[in-house]
Amino acid sequence: MVNSIVRYFKQNKWYYVAQASGWVVFTLIHVLFYKISLPLDFNVILFYLSWLLIGFLISHIYRFILKKFLIIQKPLYVQIILTILSPFILSYLFFNIIELIGCWLGVLTKNSDNTAFLDVSGYFNFYVVFLVWNVGYFGVNYVINYRKEEITELKLEAANREVELNILKSQLNPHFLFNALNSIRALIDENPEKSREAITKLSNILRNILSAQKNKEIHFSDEISIVKDYLSLEKIRYEERLDYSFDIDPKTYNFSIPPLMIQTLVENAIKHGIAKLPQGGSIRIHSRLAYPMWFISIINTGKLQSNENKNNGIGIKNTLDRLQLLYGNNAYFKLEQVNPNEVLAEIIIKVSEE
Repeated sequence: MVNSIVRYFKQNKWYYVAQASGWVVFTLIHVLFYKISLPLDFNVILFYLSWLLIGFLISHIYRFILKKFLIIQKPLYVQIILTILSPFILSYLFFNIIELIGCWLGVLTKNSDNTAFLDVSGYFNFYVVFLVWNVGYFGVNYVINYRKEEITELKLEAANREVELNILKSQLNPHFLFNALNSIRALIDENPEKSREAITKLSNILRNILSAQKNKEIHFSDEISIVKDYLSLEKIRYEERLDYSFDIDPKTYNFSIPPLMIQTLVENAIKHGIAKLPQGGSIRIHSRLAYPMWFISIINTGKLQSNENKNNGIGIKNTLDRLQLLYGNNAYFKLEQVNPNEVLAEIIIKVSEE
């Protein structure tokens, strides 16, 4: 029982602090104004102390009614109407109760000047006090509920994005593994020694990928490490038909990027470009910073087919979807034929200054 009471007061601590503070300030102001014109005695002090207690009690019962009927969950117009109209009733109750107490203590007398003063300006004064109480109570709860809804929506959105990202990432592992195993299979009869070397490379790549897949993003340096391993694996297969180079601005190594994003684009460059050319070709990977934009370019020998666009294939669509989910309008992707013999795939991400 005691623990329940303590827990209740802890949960409603700020309400009681605000209640007590508000009514104490309200009472003290009236005591000061009274003291300016009339002397204070014990009965007057008791009279004003009753203001504090009655005000606290009426507003607390009113709050209980609001909570009982779930008024805070009603439409906003209902809350506004109640905010304006309920102070008439509350101030009427307050006025009549303190008038009875004042007469009982001898501070007020029926039809006295004091009572007349209480009737005219006092009633309006009490209405304003309860109006302010309503505005404060409904206003604070509106903000709290709005924030709760906003936080709930953000959590739901984040959870949905997490699910989508996990689905997208799960697409890449079988996609990559299937292509890599095909490459190794082609080497087994042709060059068993190179196929064994390729399997070793593949195990290293998979170990790095499994580590990287735990996060939504990884350091660009880690992604480049995976890409280098992948290209060295493909180099075993294509030999002189594949040439590659890196031109990386050191400032960009510590930026983050979704795992396997660059590797996927490099894989596409080989599959749709170099693999189709008898003489092979080259892949150039560039990373440069033109603050606040970070440009990552993959340029490969090849040609875009007339029916090929940036939405075709798992890799390209996956890249577009993950960029949209993680960065929204702060990231862009383009795939274009930059000259008769070269295709450019470029990711542009808006980054914060380090």
